[in-house]
Amino acid sequence: GVLRRLLASHCKPHQNCGPLYLEDGSSTIQGPIQVLNKEATAYFGAYGNRCAAQTMLPKTSEVTYLSHCLKSLMIRAQQEPQLLLRLDHSSPCDAEHAAFHPVDSWAQASKCLKQSGWSGHAVPSVNTHGHSWTDSAGAPPML
Repeated sequence: GVLRRLLASHCKPHQNCGPLYLEDGSSTIQGPIQVLNKEATAYFGAYGNRCAAQTMLPKTSEVTYLSHCLKSLMIRAQQEPQLLLRLDHSSPCDAEHAAFHPVDSWAQASKCLKQSGWSGHAVPSVNTHGHSWTDSAGAPPML
């Protein structure tokens, strides 16, 4: 999918890139996204507990915490402009980006899925911030 394509674009063919992660460059908590490759995920799983032992500011946002943690573990960051598309009232979703923000309703999510080329069947129920994206009978909408 899109995430694999984006990760692969940061490595030369047949090259072991080592642990790396992609970030969208956002410094706000509203919609940051970071994608770790397999090596970074394994390394973070093995050594991420060291971050909790470090002194961090008590009100650090999750994006700041994770960025500092990954940097302290010497996991290389790469900026990826196609990771996140920030939506406004006129911008459509596309097949080039991995994620879209904000998506505030099922109608907008459904429209985004169609615009990005998704042609699957049922979408699993998603519950986010108390809003469930299912129809009145509790079934996921069909696209």
